[in-house]
Amino acid sequence: MTVWPASAEFHPVPDSLFARMATCYPWRSPVGNSVCRDTLNDLSSCGVTGLLSLGHVVMPWGRVLGKGHASLVTLGILDDRVVAVKIRRTDSKHKSFHREAVIQELAWKAGTAPRVYCYRDNVIVMDVAWGVPLGGLEEFDRRIISLVLSSAYALDRAGVYHHELSRPWRHIIITDGNAVVIDYGSSSLEYCRNLPRVTSALLVKRGVKIDYMLKELLSEYKRDCTRKLYSEIKDTVLGYFGQTTLI
Repeated sequence: MTVWPASAEFHPVPDSLFARMATCYPWRSPVGNSVCRDTLNDLSSCGVTGLLSLGHVVMPWGRVLGKGHASLVTLGILDDRVVAVKIRRTDSKHKSFHREAVIQELAWKAGTAPRVYCYRDNVIVMDVAWGVPLGGLEEFDRRIISLVLSSAYALDRAGVYHHELSRPWRHIIITDGNAVVIDYGSSSLEYCRNLPRVTSALLVKRGVKIDYMLKELLSEYKRDCTRKLYSEIKDTVLGYFGQTTLI
């Protein structure tokens, strides 16, 4: 028997108002009903049997985990497990999730992203990143900073450039033992770009101006992201944070 959060309401795919509205959002888009049917078919072909109404984002027809300019994210049921389901909005400028899903699979193999179970043009079905967004923390400690830097470095070595880690507060989820990077919609295949971005964001948040020596390290790192350079940058950044640092 599948177990899901007690406060979540189950809505079967495809025969529920929640599923129809989620796959046809925004329903006033000039795109025809064919896109809505295609998205419902994508969910079914991936094996998603239902969607769960749960999350902080309130829609007229239920709750979802997130709403962006290109997609909605909700919980769903796949093979007796709770998963996250990313659904392409009908007015999205992106015509397919294929490239995003392939890049996310590379990031998952690097240990930094939710696992992708299935993807189609209009949906990505993946593990749920259970945790707290980086921006939702009341304080940072050296362990959290270390996790964030480690994930950024892992992405760099995998050749995945996230593009949003200069604003990492919603894109990094802190779990029990990892900093999980989510939302690869604007990502590309490039090396050695994430650590400099996230380093700058963390130090600006801390109120620290990056000095000349760290700038030189980051500049060299962009040319060749070796473990030696990563270690030097990490040690420098951690030096600005105590065991617990209010933010």
